[in-house]
Amino acid sequence: MIWLRYWGNLTRSELYAMMTGYRNVPDYDPAFDVLQDFRGTETNELTYSDVSMMAENTKAFRQKVGVEVRLALLAPGDLGFGMGRMFTTLLGNCPLINADVFRDLEGAAAFLDLSAQARTLIGNGANSLSISVSHRT
Repeated sequence: MIWLRYWGNLTRSELYAMMTGYRNVPDYDPAFDVLQDFRGTETNELTYSDVSMMAENTKAFRQKVGVEVRLALLAPGDLGFGMGRMFTTLLGNCPLINADVFRDLEGAAAFLDLSAQARTLIGNGANSLSISVSHRT
């Protein structure tokens, strides 16, 4: 699983860099599920056009690699939750993306089928994770 954490003022350039940058990390596997964690954000400068562009980029990447992904957006605040809903709606019915938005970690963790250890580490805001990875089949 890829855990993307955001803090402070969320800008388009930072979000886009994070959403695409992790794909260049050594040992990245496009089959890894993704948790986008917006619990630390305070403000949001995103527009409809920004969210639409990110949804289109996400769909294009998934179609290119041909691998399914579960994508959980964790956004407890009203603005972030609404933007997350907009993003998942704009993803449409892409068969390679199973995405949903959650206000609490338990919902996102259940959706991603995270282990108890991973739930605890993420819930405590761990700075580094060292847990075993198993691929879905």
